[in-house]
Amino acid sequence: MKKKISILWYPKKWKNFKNNPKKIFSTSNRVRAYNFHESIKLLPDIQSEIANHSIHNPNPMSFDIIVCQKNILSFFSSFRLSRFSNKLVVLDMCDSVDSKFYKYCHLFVDLIITSNYELTNFAKSKGVKIPVETVVDSHEVYNFPLKRHQPKKMIKARWYGVGTNYFHFIKDLAGLFDKTIIDFEWASDDNPIYFQEQGYIKGVQFEMDWRVAEKEKNSWQYFIHTSDVGIIPVTGAKIKSPHKILNFMAHGIPVICSPTDAHKRIIKHGINGFFAETIDEWNKYLNLLKDHNLRNKMGIAGKKMIFETYSVQEVSNNYLDILKKYKSLKI
Repeated sequence: MKKKISILWYPKKWKNFKNNPKKIFSTSNRVRAYNFHESIKLLPDIQSEIANHSIHNPNPMSFDIIVCQKNILSFFSSFRLSRFSNKLVVLDMCDSVDSKFYKYCHLFVDLIITSNYELTNFAKSKGVKIPVETVVDSHEVYNFPLKRHQPKKMIKARWYGVGTNYFHFIKDLAGLFDKTIIDFEWASDDNPIYFQEQGYIKGVQFEMDWRVAEKEKNSWQYFIHTSDVGIIPVTGAKIKSPHKILNFMAHGIPVICSPTDAHKRIIKHGINGFFAETIDEWNKYLNLLKDHNLRNKMGIAGKKMIFETYSVQEVSNNYLDILKKYKSLKI
């Protein structure tokens, strides 16, 4: 009988799961570890476990593949697990790190998997000595029907995400939207410092399984589905995953976003979304999307383009294929 390949995931802040199990559902943990684990764990040739979630106090030495999210565990740095065994040690990156990291990471890690091509290209430009692969985040729409847009006097333009990014990317822009047609709203974790901010919606829940979220009317899935337009600005030199535009598009919600590399690989301007840089451009495309027929047309085009390609199952299968490929090279 063929031996199963065993995979151990260490999501961000995994030590906190014992005291707060719902943290496995915090955005990056859910998207880059939990969702993949849930999709592949029932495959006949895979044993998949998440540290302090599906298995407590795991021994990493008993697993074939160890995936660390965001940070390399001190255990691996100290013992150089990847160098002195046939273990495959992987760093999953969705944010940029200090440039110095790339000079030494080959001592502790066999493979880097990023969430977008900008991170991959940046790592390669710094002369990293290990392979770097890209697996773009999935959307998280399970069984939601396509949004059917109706005529409205005011349209809901919405953003969601980490609250600090609201202050970096959204606040100043939203204050300049044409308030005669735009009802701007946003959601994040319910930190009281957000409650007085323009358009903040309390009580939207992010920490739940993506398959459960479609049934809960206080979930981020319903927040997206009841939107008219998704807005995703990214300013400065920030490198961000296209996860947000994928979620809006998978619901049939047209998006307006900054023309980052990650967004340009998915959005076709004027077909399944718009790019905007200046406030005049943001208001121009928001005005165009007041037309519910255009919202329906772009929503259908967006969902058709990305629904299967960026599903949890499809993306997790791609991720698993990469893990298997590099594990076979270590045997």
